[in-house]
Amino acid sequence: MTVTSDVSHLTVICSCRNLVVYADPMLERVMHEIFMNTTLHGGDVTTITVSCLTKSDGTAVVDISDDGVGIADNRKERIFSRGALGSKPVTVCISRGKFCQ
Repeated sequence: MTVTSDVSHLTVICSCRNLVVYADPMLERVMHEIFMNTTLHGGDVTTITVSCLTKSDGTAVVDISDDGVGIADNRKERIFSRGALGSKPVTVCISRGKFCQ
């Protein structure tokens, strides 16, 4: 699958420094989906911010936010239910804080 998007207008701010992540190769797909959803559905997004926190147990928390329009409250439950988007459930599951299989 090839997806193209003009992201030349975006500013990406990343405060993740000196963080080494050992993860499943699916992490790259997840990050790609998050950024693509932002550009496709976020409205007039100009900035994406990525921040990282390493917890005392060694796990990392990665927070990705943007200045887009967000999701209307009346659409969230339908969008964030498992399998709601058919073949594109990756970021939906991630947003609930879990990897879905």
